[in-house]
Amino acid sequence: APSSDRTGRTPANVIDYAEGTPGVLASGGSDGLVRLWDERSQGCLGTLEVLGEVNETSFSSCATYLQASSTNNYAVIYDVRRLSAGPLHVLSHGPPASVVNPTNEDGDERDGPRGITVRPNVVDEGDQGINTAQWFEGGTRLVTGSGNSSVAVWDVALGDPMIHWMPRDSHTYAHRRSVNSIAIKPGGHLFASGGDEQKILLYDFVRPS
Repeated sequence: APSSDRTGRTPANVIDYAEGTPGVLASGGSDGLVRLWDERSQGCLGTLEVLGEVNETSFSSCATYLQASSTNNYAVIYDVRRLSAGPLHVLSHGPPASVVNPTNEDGDERDGPRGITVRPNVVDEGDQGINTAQWFEGGTRLVTGSGNSSVAVWDVALGDPMIHWMPRDSHTYAHRRSVNSIAIKPGGHLFASGGDEQKILLYDFVRPS
């Protein structure tokens, strides 16, 4: 029979099972918390705090890492072997588009964080921070896509996890609107991102630019 969230208050926006750890799943909600559950006892194993409403949560394929992406453009990474130590990384896409650096007094474009170009009065209503995140097979590499049109590739096993950053308007084929979905080709190094401008971009991880 279906079992409800035992908190009885917060809807679970996203859920994911941990590969290699039978019966453990994670759920994320609008209260900014990720809850770990034991399906057999139906009990909560613990809660993890995330910055903002949780849009996406998933375990790496090796079941070592858990990511939770939120509406304020952060993806929080936990090492599930050491949850009590707190987040391993807090990965940032910069502010959401609605609060990215304002234009100057003349209303001209200006550069935002990490080279994101900001246009006056161009904000996607659907910008909800990091909208999508997918793990590569193998467990440590993660691709994230944001409502501010940026796509990033990370390796969470590194001290400095950013591998590649693809901001708005970085080249002809960059996204110019919210990035809503990412798909990774199984067993390979190709991945694709889809955005609000009805564009799908294909990336070669060997040459992600």
